[in-house]
Amino acid sequence: MSPGGSVQVIGITQRFGGLTAVDDVHVAIPAGAIHGIIGPNGAGKTTLLNIISGLQRPTSGTVQVGEHQITGWPGHRLVTKARMVRTFQTVRLFGSMTVQQNIEIAAGTVHRGRQQRDRRTAEVIAELGLESHAADPATSLSYGLQRQVELARVLVADPLVVLLDEPAAGLSPTERHDLAQTLRVMNGRGITVVLVEHHMDLVHAVCQTCTVLDFGAVISSGTPQEVTRDPAVLEAYLGGSHHAVADDLVIESADERVADERVADERVADEQVGEQ
Repeated sequence: MSPGGSVQVIGITQRFGGLTAVDDVHVAIPAGAIHGIIGPNGAGKTTLLNIISGLQRPTSGTVQVGEHQITGWPGHRLVTKARMVRTFQTVRLFGSMTVQQNIEIAAGTVHRGRQQRDRRTAEVIAELGLESHAADPATSLSYGLQRQVELARVLVADPLVVLLDEPAAGLSPTERHDLAQTLRVMNGRGITVVLVEHHMDLVHAVCQTCTVLDFGAVISSGTPQEVTRDPAVLEAYLGGSHHAVADDLVIESADERVADERVADERVADEQVGEQ
C-alpha cells in the first residue's frame, strides 16, 4: 500500500493518431515531495499532467495516487477520494465574486458544514496574507494576487496532491518569490506538489527532484542540480534555439524568458497606471 500522497506514473503512453505525445513514462514521487516536470516546448509535460489529473485517458499505462489506481477517474472523484487538485496555465477564478467567495466555493467541495467551511476559508486567507483583499472582486486584483487566490482555493480543499501547470507564467521575479513561499507552505503541510514549470529559478528554489521530458520520453531524473548538468538534458535544450547554463542552473528558452519578462513588466506597469 502506497502512502496517501505518493504519485506513481507507470508506463504511461499517449498517442494521437501517428503522434506519440508521451512515450512509456515512469515517474515515482514520494508523499510530501515537490517534484518538477521540465523539458523543452512540446516535450509532453502538460499532456502528462492532463493524464495524471484525469483530463485525458492514456493509450496505455496507469496512474496511482496513494492506494488508489486513478486512471480514468472523473474530476470530482479525484478531489473527494484521492484528494488531488490541479491548476491550469491561465487563472480560473469567478471574476464577479469576491476573493472570499471564490475560496468558500472551493472549501465547499470537501467541507460540507458551514462552520467548518467558514473556518477553513478564514484560516487560508490569513495564511496567504489575503485578509485586506477578502472583500475585493477577484478580477480587481493584480495578476500575481489572482494566482495567490487560485492557490488559496487549492489549499482550502486540504489536498494530499497538488498539480500545478506553469504557475509562474507571467509573474514578475518578486511574484515568483511569493509563489515559492506559498509552495513551501504546501510542502510544510506534507502536500505532494507536481510542478510543470519553465522558470528554473523556481524549480531550483522548491523542488527536491525533477523529471525531464523530451519528445514525450524521460531523458533524465534526479535533483535539479543533477538534471541541469546532465549532457542529455543540455543537448535537448541546446539542440534548438534554447539557452542552457549549467553553472547557473538555468535552462530556459531565451525567447520565452524575454517574452515572459516583457509581459510581466507590461502588466505591472498597466496595474500601476490603473491605481493612479
